[in-house]
Amino acid sequence: VGFEALNVEIKSHLRGWYLDTARELAEEEVAKDGSESCALYNLAVSLSKHRDHATALRLLDRCLELWRVKFSDEHPSTASVYLQMGSTLCFMGKRDKALQM
Repeated sequence: VGFEALNVEIKSHLRGWYLDTARELAEEEVAKDGSESCALYNLAVSLSKHRDHATALRLLDRCLELWRVKFSDEHPSTASVYLQMGSTLCFMGKRDKALQM
């Protein structure tokens, strides 16, 4: 096994560990105080960066639902969810839907 193949394998394992840990932390935050929205947003951003766009979009939808009630549509936190959703949709090749955001 060459260095490049080993490096790819290590990155894959680290990425998996990172995402599993992020999911666990989000679940712990929800269980602890019910404040799932921030954890969901952070996990969605991480998943999107690691190309799991479909899962990220589902989490962002849930986060948007929570933050629209908690803050309002005009709040900067809610706007950041819309921005992340638009970016994620663009990465998925759904630019028309992203523009509708």
